[in-house]
Amino acid sequence: MAILVLGAGLQAWNSRGGPVPPSRPVTLRIATMNIHYIALAANDDDRWSAAGWQRRRGAAADVLGRLDADLIAFQEMESFAGGSGSDENLARDWLLQQN
Repeated sequence: MAILVLGAGLQAWNSRGGPVPPSRPVTLRIATMNIHYIALAANDDDRWSAAGWQRRRGAAADVLGRLDADLIAFQEMESFAGGSGSDENLARDWLLQQN
């Protein structure tokens, strides 16, 4: 129980917001970013559709550009077409182009 309480407290403390602290030369900065998959077959009014990605991609590029991290891990960075998959990845291609 103590570990759960400590974990919840650390989550709350680290989620309080504010500016990213300046990096130090001897510090390895690691970040994680959940992009959320893009459902290529979804209707345009669905926020996880390709049109939804068009609406939110600027914000994602802005956040990524301000992270100042040495290593970034992404979750759900996939353009999902259904079936056996595809090499198309709208989020990856856009963020690489912008950064």
